[in-house]
Amino acid sequence: TTKATLQQAERAFFQKDYRTAARAYGSALQLVEVGSDLLLPKAQALLELGDFYGTVSDTGKLLKMHPQHLEALYLRGTAYYKLGEHEQAILHFREALKSDPEHKQNKEGHKLVKKLDKAHKKAQEAMNSGNWDVAIEQYQKARKLDPTHQVFNRKISLELIQALSKSGDHKQALLEA
Repeated sequence: TTKATLQQAERAFFQKDYRTAARAYGSALQLVEVGSDLLLPKAQALLELGDFYGTVSDTGKLLKMHPQHLEALYLRGTAYYKLGEHEQAILHFREALKSDPEHKQNKEGHKLVKKLDKAHKKAQEAMNSGNWDVAIEQYQKARKLDPTHQVFNRKISLELIQALSKSGDHKQALLEA
């Protein structure tokens, strides 16, 4: 029954068994006509599992029904952020902030993306001007801003290795690789 499936989904979600929760919410969605209330926890479970494309898909469905849904905008912005699509992340965080300028999660998400992009830009400018030491420092700083952001940090690490190599510090470049 729908009720039993929902209870299973909620229980799994609160026990942080996100795989079971996402599957159960998906099953429950097939049993109801309009499941917008179920899309959000399913999307959140997918985000916790690292299924960022699934999160983007489900929050997109929810946003078609409720265009200003702050939590959906936050989850979608976060998923885009984790995918390294910072421009899309910023668009979603900004859209939420239009409705509620003080929404904590969207405000923090927007601020973090801007901070990462600013640090990356400073590093690239130093690199382009041949100022290797500043570039190295800025790349290292950018990488520390969010150590969990694998896509961004992979790109930053490659650029850091290039800066180290161009500065003549081949030993450190090899260690970073």
